[in-house]
Amino acid sequence: MDFDFPKPPTVPGSHLFFYLLGGACFFLLCVAAWDVLQKKHTLRHNFPVAAWIRYILESQREKIQQYFIEGPRTARPYNLRQREWVYRSSKNLPSALGFGTDLDLQAAGAWYFVHAGFPTLESESPTDAPLPPLFGPARKFPFQPRQYANISDMSFGSLGSAAVTALARGASLSGAWLSSGEGGLSPYHLSSPCDRVFEVGTGLFGVRELDGTFSPQRYQELSAQFRATTIKLSQGAKPGGGGVLPKAKITAEIARVRNIPLDQDCHSPNRFKEFHDLPSMFAFIKRLQDLSGKPVGVKFCLGDRGFARDLVEQIAALPEGEGPDHIILDGAEGGTGAAPAGLADNMGTPIREALPWLDNLLRERGVRQRVRLIAAGRFATASEVGLALALGADTVNIARGFMLSMGCIQAMTCHTNRCPTGITTHSAWLQAGLDPQEKGVRVANYALNLRRELMLLVRSMGLRSPSEINRHHVFVNQGDGRSTCLAELWPYPKGKDPRELAASLRARAG
Repeated sequence: MDFDFPKPPTVPGSHLFFYLLGGACFFLLCVAAWDVLQKKHTLRHNFPVAAWIRYILESQREKIQQYFIEGPRTARPYNLRQREWVYRSSKNLPSALGFGTDLDLQAAGAWYFVHAGFPTLESESPTDAPLPPLFGPARKFPFQPRQYANISDMSFGSLGSAAVTALARGASLSGAWLSSGEGGLSPYHLSSPCDRVFEVGTGLFGVRELDGTFSPQRYQELSAQFRATTIKLSQGAKPGGGGVLPKAKITAEIARVRNIPLDQDCHSPNRFKEFHDLPSMFAFIKRLQDLSGKPVGVKFCLGDRGFARDLVEQIAALPEGEGPDHIILDGAEGGTGAAPAGLADNMGTPIREALPWLDNLLRERGVRQRVRLIAAGRFATASEVGLALALGADTVNIARGFMLSMGCIQAMTCHTNRCPTGITTHSAWLQAGLDPQEKGVRVANYALNLRRELMLLVRSMGLRSPSEINRHHVFVNQGDGRSTCLAELWPYPKGKDPRELAASLRARAG
C-alpha cells in the first residue's frame, strides 16, 4: 500500500541561501589552500584564513585607536582636545569647556600663564589693534604682517588645488599671510588677494630653468605676487633630506608651476647648489633682496649649534640692514606629507628647546631687533601660539592646524594620495567633497578666533599686545608639585631681559 507523504513547504530563497553558504565555504577552502601552499607569510601558513583577521584589524588600527580607545589628551600629533578646539573655532562655535579642564596640571612639563591682578580692559587693547613687528624695514618694500598666527609652508603638490584655493581665500578674509611652500607659486595661491610669502627650496621650483639652475628673471617677474621670500635650508619633519617626485605623479600643471620636465623624475637635492657656506649664502640672500626689493629670510630646523652661532656672528658683523630679514625656526615636531622615519623621529631639535636658545643667541649678539623670529612646529591653539611668543617668537606659522580647519581628520594618509577629506590628494573624486568657498570661510574663522583668544590671554596677563608676552609670563611644572618660571629655566642674557629693559626705559623717561 503506497502512502503519499506531504512534501515539506518550500521557503522562498532557501535554495539561494544554501548556494551562498556553499560558495562561501568553497571560497574559504580556496583561501586556506592558498595560505598553506604559500611560503612568504608564516602566520598565513600556520593559521590559514584566521591570519587574515589580524591583517584586517591591523590595517584599521589607527581608526579603531582614534574612535574608540584614545583619551582626550593622549593622541599624537594632535590630541582630541586640540582638534576639537580647531574644529569649533573654524565653524565659529563656542569653544568653552564645561566642568573644568581634563589636563593634568601637575604633570611634569605642564605649563600655564600667570594672570595679572588688574587685567587690561578690552577698550585699552582691542583685538584688531596690535600688529606684529615690521619685516625688512631696510628694504624698498617692507612687509607688515597683520596676524600673529599665519599659514605655514604647504606646497601645491603636497596639497590639492581645492585645498590651496581654500587657504588663499581664508588668508584673504582673515589677513593672515599664506606661504607658498617650496613647490612654486601656483594659480591656486593667486586665486584670492592676500599677503603671500614665497618659499624657495633646494629644487628652486618656480624660479629655475629646466636644467635646475636659478633663474633671476623668473624670480624677479614672480616677485610682484609675494610680500617676502624664505630660503628653506631644512625643515623639522625631515632635516637634511632632499626629495624625489616620481614622474608618474608629475602632471602637466605641476610641471608648468615648478618648471620641471614632465617625462622624468624630479630630484630635490639635500642642499642648495647656489651656495655652500655662510658667505655665499649671504650673497644669495642679498641677490634676492636686490632683485625683489622685499624681505628675504631663511628657514631651518636647529641642528648643529655651531652653524647657528656662525650664522648669528655673520649677521652681527654686517652693517645694519644687511643679512636675512627673518628666520623661520622649525621644530622637530613639524609635519610633512612624507618623511623617512629616522629623520622624523630622531633628527632635529624640538621647538620648545630650540626657540629660547636661538632667541638668547640673537640677544647676546645684539641683533634680535634686526631679525624677525618665526616659530613653526606643532602649534594649533591660541594658548600654544602664546607659548611660542613667550619662548621668543615674533609670529607663529601653523600648517596642520589650518588643515584641520578645512576638515582634516588626522587620518595619517597624507603620503598615499588617498586623503579622505580631499586635502592632500589630487584625486578629482576626493577633492570634489572640499568646497574651497565654504572651507575658505572656515580657514578665516580659525585664524580670526586664534587672534581673538590670543588677545583674551594677553589682556588676562595685563598686557596690551602679544608682542609683550615673554618668559616671565609662563611657569612650567617640574613634576614634584612645584612650578618654575620659564625665565629661570631659560634665563635671558645679562642686560637683555625684557623686564629690565622696560624698567630702564621707564626710568629714562621719568
